[in-house]
Amino acid sequence: MNPLTRGNIADYLLNSRICAAVNDWQLDRWLEPDTTNRFRGTIRVNPEDPRAAVAEIERLADHPKLVQVGVPMQSREPYGKPMFEPIWEAAAAHGLPVAVHINGGNGVDYAPTFAGHAHTYPGYAAFMPLNYFVHLATLIVEGVFGRLAGLKFVFADGGYDILTPLMWRLDTFWLSMRDQTPWVDRYPSEYLPGHVRFCSSAFDGAPEPGQTQRWMDFTGKSDLLMYGSGYPHWSTSAPEAAADGLDTEQREKMLWRNASELYGLKERV
Repeated sequence: MNPLTRGNIADYLLNSRICAAVNDWQLDRWLEPDTTNRFRGTIRVNPEDPRAAVAEIERLADHPKLVQVGVPMQSREPYGKPMFEPIWEAAAAHGLPVAVHINGGNGVDYAPTFAGHAHTYPGYAAFMPLNYFVHLATLIVEGVFGRLAGLKFVFADGGYDILTPLMWRLDTFWLSMRDQTPWVDRYPSEYLPGHVRFCSSAFDGAPEPGQTQRWMDFTGKSDLLMYGSGYPHWSTSAPEAAADGLDTEQREKMLWRNASELYGLKERV
């Protein structure tokens, strides 16, 4: 479960308190009363207030049903920048992946595309995930993944279908200009298995199911993709629909195995 807050609020102190209140509500309303042991939750933090974000992680990291840290996709700076690293250090120290999800609403909504706001929802939905790759590229190029071996990021609102060409591009530029980033000691794409996961969306993937299996083999996407319902959004897709076109092994990884390994879900329910 990854409950959202109210977007990026200009009053960063208020935003941090809202995140803490959402965490307490999640525990009180969903996780603590859950006797079936079905649910796991997210520690929401405000990345514009790193000190409070680290304190919130420390406050809740030991709770057995809180298994990741949640931050908004919208940010004034890419997440590879140094000001955010104390948050990622705290998450990695506790073995908590960092989930990045769009989190607009009543705050300071930054433009969802590099050139401004889209006029239609299709334009918004199609190009918004490109922001994930700004975060991802800087996490690699700024050396964050190299310094924090245990850090994992989950890009939780689609975009895996455009992962391959963008990583090819990053690999190419790194190879020709690697003297500028000597701390990146391998191809950027080689950081993906140990540090990056994506959640599926109803509209991600090859348009024709017959192309899906081959496309999943590029950049090892079968090992990176996890099913995420997106509930209660209208665009949610059932597991069978999200796994349409995958072979048996790809389907198993996407629907449960990758998530089980990432979050340490050992128990059957």
